[in-house]
Formats: sequence, structure tokens, C-alpha cells
Amino acid sequence: MLAQQPEVEAGLFAEVESVLAGRLPTLDDLAKLDCVRRVIAESMRLYPPAWTIGRRAVQDYSIAGVRVPAGSLVLVSPFVLHRDARYFTEPLRFDPDRWTPEATSARPPFSYFPFSAGPRSCLASTSPC
Repeated sequence: MLAQQPEVEAGLFAEVESVLAGRLPTLDDLAKLDCVRRVIAESMRLYPPAWTIGRRAVQDYSIAGVRVPAGSLVLVSPFVLHRDARYFTEPLRFDPDRWTPEATSARPPFSYFPFSAGPRSCLASTSPC
């Protein structure tokens, strides 16, 4: 994605150089690497590590008038949801600015879930997962 948007790539490298100054990153650096965080989040929006996630219904449930019996396998697709224009304008365009605090707070919860949601939410414990 960066190869297709040289201005984003330049901003990312400038941030890395400014924050790290040639040294290896530490945990303390994460909060200072905002552009890196936004580029990774946008990359995972377009190419989530799991294209579909399945869960078993543990009890009967109804959603949008559809009955889901206990034991049913329910599938959701981050790949499809992350391309929904209701949540992401021009959903096929790579745009790390979707991940500013203002843009993130304007979207409903669970409009972005590259790994999963709820207690299995994210491999890392930081937003926007």
C-alpha cells in the first residue's frame, strides 16, 4: 500500500527517523509512532488477518428478526465489513487518516475488528483493535 502512496510512505519514514533516530524501537516509542499505528490499522482494515470469524451460539438468539438456534455456527467477515461504505468512505482506498482519534470515535463499535471482537478482541491490547 505504501508503494502506491509515496507521500504516506515518506511521512511514515520521517516519523520513524524522527522518533527512533537510527536505533531499534522500544515499548516507550509506541505512543510516539502515530503514523505507523495508522498505517498498520488501515492495512489490516483492507487486508485483515482473518477474512472470516466463526462462533457457536451457546443459546437461542434472535438478531434482526432471524432466529439463531443454540449450536448454530455464526460467521462474520471483517474483510466484507471493513469495505462497507456506511463505515468507511471510499472503502477500497488506502487512507491512514481514517485512524485519527476523531475519525475512529465517529464510527460505531465493531465496525473494525481485524482479529475478532469482545474478549478475543486483539492480539495486542492497544486501540484500534
